Amino acid sequence: MWDPPDLRAGDVDREHVSAVLSAGFAAGRLSKEELDARLTHVHQATYCSELREIVKDLPALGHREQVWYFPSALPAIPPHEILDRAISNRVYLGWRLKHRYGSQAVMVKHDGISPAEHVAHALMTILTTSLWAIVWVVRARKGGWTREVISVDAYGKIHYHRTPKRP
Repeated sequence: MWDPPDLRAGDVDREHVSAVLSAGFAAGRLSKEELDARLTHVHQATYCSELREIVKDLPALGHREQVWYFPSALPAIPPHEILDRAISNRVYLGWRLKHRYGSQAVMVKHDGISPAEHVAHALMTILTTSLWAIVWVVRARKGGWTREVISVDAYGKIHYHRTPKRP
C-alpha cells in the first residue's frame, strides 16, 4: 500500500472533510454531538493525516467503499507507478533504463549509427570511390549518448531533465 507524505492541510482539504462529515450526518451515520466534535477537530487539524483520522470510518463523497484522497494535495496513483509508466513510454521510444532510485530514473539513448547503417555507408563509399566517406564520418561524429533524468514529485507531476550529449 502506498503511504503518502504527511502534508500540511489546506482550506480545500478542511472543506472537503467538512462535506464528508455533513454527508455522514445527513445519512444518519453521525449524531449532532459527534458532528460538532469532529468539526472542531477539523478546524484544529494541521496535517492531512489528522483529517484522514477524523473521517476514516465514513465513506468518501460519491463512493460506497472507503476511499480517501485529498484532491488538492495527493495524486490518486502512487509516484512509483507514475514513474513506471513514464519509463515504459521511454523504453517504447528506444530509450534504455540505466539507473533507478526511488522516484527517479536515468534513461539513456544512443543516437549514433546502427550496424546496418555502417554497412550501407560502406557500400556507398565503395560505389562513389570514397566520396561518400565524408558523409559517413560526419554522420558518425554527430551521434552520441543522450541522458535524461525522470523524476516524480509528491504531487504526481513528472519532471524530465535532459543532459548534454556525450560522445
